[in-house]
Order: sequence, then structure tokens, then C-alpha cells
Amino acid sequence: MLISKVREDADLLVVGGGPAGLGAAIEAGRRGARVLLVDEHNRPGGQLFKQIHKFFGSHAHYAGSRGFEIGNRLLIDARDAGVSVLLSTKVLGIFPDRRVSLLTDGQKVVTIKPRAVVLATGGGERGASFPGWTLPGVITAGAAQTFCNIHRVLPGKRVVMMGSGNVGLIVAYQLLQAGADVIALVEAKEEIGGYQVHGSKILRAGVPICTGHTVKEARGSTHVEEVVIAAVDASCSEIPGTEKSLQADTLCLAVGLTSDQRLATMAGCRLCFSPEFGGTIPWHDKNLETSIPGIFVAGDCAGIEEANTALDEGRIAGIGAACALRTISEAEREAATAEIWDRLNDLRSGSFGTRRRMGKERIMRSGHGQEISCSDCEASGTVTDNTDTVPTESCPDSFLIGDDHPPVGKGKKPVAVFYCDQDIPCNPCISACPVGAITMTPSLTGIPRLDSDLCTGCGRCLSVCPGQAIVLFREEYGQSQSTLTFVYEYLPLPQKGERVRAVDRFGAVLCNAEVIRVSQTQQQNRSPLVTIAYDRLYADRVRFIERKREEL
Repeated sequence: MLISKVREDADLLVVGGGPAGLGAAIEAGRRGARVLLVDEHNRPGGQLFKQIHKFFGSHAHYAGSRGFEIGNRLLIDARDAGVSVLLSTKVLGIFPDRRVSLLTDGQKVVTIKPRAVVLATGGGERGASFPGWTLPGVITAGAAQTFCNIHRVLPGKRVVMMGSGNVGLIVAYQLLQAGADVIALVEAKEEIGGYQVHGSKILRAGVPICTGHTVKEARGSTHVEEVVIAAVDASCSEIPGTEKSLQADTLCLAVGLTSDQRLATMAGCRLCFSPEFGGTIPWHDKNLETSIPGIFVAGDCAGIEEANTALDEGRIAGIGAACALRTISEAEREAATAEIWDRLNDLRSGSFGTRRRMGKERIMRSGHGQEISCSDCEASGTVTDNTDTVPTESCPDSFLIGDDHPPVGKGKKPVAVFYCDQDIPCNPCISACPVGAITMTPSLTGIPRLDSDLCTGCGRCLSVCPGQAIVLFREEYGQSQSTLTFVYEYLPLPQKGERVRAVDRFGAVLCNAEVIRVSQTQQQNRSPLVTIAYDRLYADRVRFIERKREEL
């Protein structure tokens, strides 16, 4: 429940109202703790309320739901758990005896002494310096997302995105949805750092991804007018003579995140260096308790990861705090967290997650009185930067490999085709299928398989897929055509009977096509399905249609 003044009798103080903080508050509240959650913003939910895309993960992580929908569910759960929520409140300091000073509404300072604290303070975006980086129009990807999805303000008309982790890819897509023209996505490495399915969406929209390039300079008199990029060698040094100028008014930086450990440092918590999680983070044990008894960490504060892992870490921290408060026993804590740890290990498996799982194990194994040596990092096969790239030995030959195989048809019957060949932790398509035609290995990072004989072509799997990696393909339509059904989340929406141009996986125009069906239902959750008919000669190459663009 929302409150207007500090609850001084709180057993547990949770700092931060994002997925980790809400997860911790809910679990502790359900187990009898008096919980006060504070957040500096005027609305709880953290980053969730600017996340309009659908989340990966499992049913327990609300996979297939959009971020703001997950935020609303968590707020309801927090209310039902009796959590007191105090907004527009900043933590000024946390002291060794666990006293915490709060500034409410920018006016009143109150000091409380909870019996336990969960720090879920999140992280911050990294910047990049180059000539012109201080020009108006150079912003972080998170700022662009806030402009578009919270304030409904387009930060620019012609945008260059620097960085190809999931943040850069997702925000580039959302800028396209908002009506911006994304000129290019620039990545210094030879492959994108984020998921293939996100990269494929960008390419289908006709946006070039310039791997092996970096931003050399931003130019302009009073604001960004031009972005100069250049190719780089294996050591990321610029190659002279490869410069290229892009006309743009906005340059978005998506170059990594770093943990916010300021309060943990102030409280005296021991810090450790973990390259897998963005650098320096508070040491913690398997219950997310730090070296200071009664102080817990969760989410990006405990290491940069995805929102679904932050939610589960928050749940573990909240249960651990309830045990520290003696509202549950140690046996109850172990039983309650065992399933959550299994889910976390699933999320931290595969080529994207294994090094993070190994990193967490190494942190917890080290003990709060020990240092983590560089040899430990080398032995685990991890890299020492803060990108989302996978270990070199796990990189596919091309980040587009998952979108490279032709669809397999069943004559006149529409069947689902999966372009999801990467071990991403995700499975909402399985529960969405009403006939059980989709299966997967027990691991959350398994590759989905389709029994095309069972598939009815209902399209439910298309609407829940967070990566838009599923289409419906009908090989034979009429005398000489094929059809393709796909999710289309741009405005304006094509209309039935409209003539459009079909494109390949790089956004290149292949042929003319006709829209024969547009489906928008509540079950599709704001993901309209568009079906086009086109010449069967291009059946194995068509992936999407050329986007219609409105004048800004």
C-alpha cells in the first residue's frame, strides 16, 4: 500500500522499487515481515514501466508479457503482501549499525533502524568519450527509452545507435516503433552482443548493423548533425581511411551498465570484482546476504543481468531477510529458495548465461573474507569486459544463422516456422500451443521443435514470442502464390487488400505482395498479425514487408 510518511516500525527496509526490490518485498511480506519499500521516483516498478517489449524466460518470469504489465502484476502482489511503499524518497545514508537516513519529498529527513535491509538500487549506464560527445543529441539508450516510452517524446528523427547488446537492439527497435529513422547500429566487435532474434528484427526493418566499427566523432554546431564512424581492427584500434559520415541528429550510447554499490559501500559491505557482472559489486552469499549481517543485495546492484534474474534474486533476498528476521526457519528458507535457484541456473545456462552462473558460483564460493583472484576468472574462460557477448568459443559463425534457413511448407496447410536457433532462456511458445505441437528439451535454453503434423496454424505462438522469431508459412496459396504471417508492431498498420513490398531477412525488397489478412485480438496482446500473399518463386526468402513510414 502507498503511504505518505515513514513507517518507523518496519522490520525490513527495501531500497529500490524495481523488479528486484519488489520481488524481495513481496516474499518477505508474505512471510510475516513488516516491510517498508522506498523509491526515489514517484512510481514504483523501476525500469519495468518503460519496457514495452515482451520478456524472455519462463512462466514464473511472466515470459511473453510486456515489462509494464509485469510491473503492474508485481504492484498488486506487493499490495496483497501488505508491503508499505513510500515514493519520492531518497536514502541519504546507511550507517554501520544499520541506521538509515531518508529524505522524503525533498524536505524532511527521517532516520530509522530496520532489523534488516535489502539494497536493490540497480545500476547505471556507462558513457563513451570521443570528440563531440558533449553535444546535445548524444544520449544514452536508457534516456532515449525514457523519452519515448514514458514521456512520449521522440528524442530525434535520425538516430545512430552505438552498441549491439540487448539494450541497444531493443531500444533501436522501439525508436523505429516510435517513428524515428534509425540510420545504423554500430558495434566494435565482429558479431552483435545481444540475441540473434533482436538483431534480425532490426535487419528486417532495413537498418544496417555495422559490426567491426566504432564511433569516431560526433559533429555539429549547436547539436548533433553528423556522426563519423570508422572500422576497427582486432584490438579495436581505428583503421585510417575507413571513415564514413552519417547524417543524424541523435547518437544513442548503449555501451554497458555498471552496478550501483554506493549504499553498500557506505554500509561497509565488502566489495569484489566480477567481470561477468559489470565490475565491482558487493560480495554476497547464496542468500544474497552481504558481509554485513542483515544487509542483502539483489538485482543489478548485485551484478548486471536481465530483469527476470533480478526478480528471482530479489525473491531469494526477501526470503533470506525473512529468515534473518526469524519469521521463517532456515529449513523453510532452504525449501523456498531451492526452486528459485533452479530457475536462476536455467536462466544462467547456454552460451549467454553460463559464464554468469560460473561467476556467481565463484563469488559465493570465495567467502566474504577472501579475494577473487584473476586466475579464477581465467580458469572459468570468461572475458574481462562488460559487454553482453558470449565466450568466443560459443559464438556462431554468423549472428544471423538463426534466420538463414528456408521455411519448410506443408502444401496448402499453414504451419509455424521457427527462426530461434540460439540457446536463449525462453519457452512461452510451449504453453501457448493448444495442441502440444511445440516441444523443448527440459532446459529453459533448449531449442523449440515443432511437430508440423500436429500444428494447426492458429498463430498463438507468434503472439507470445518475445523475439518475433516465429512465422506461419503456407507454401501453396492459389495457383502460384505462398503466404506468410508475422507479427507487425509498427504504425500505421497495413490494411487488408493493400499492396506492399515483401523483403528478405536484410530488409531488401524482393517482390510485390498483397495483404490478405490483418488480425488484432486481445489474446495477441498488442502484437497484430499480418498475412501477405506473394509469388511462390520467393517462398524461401520472404521474411517481412517494407515498413510504412509516417511523416514526423
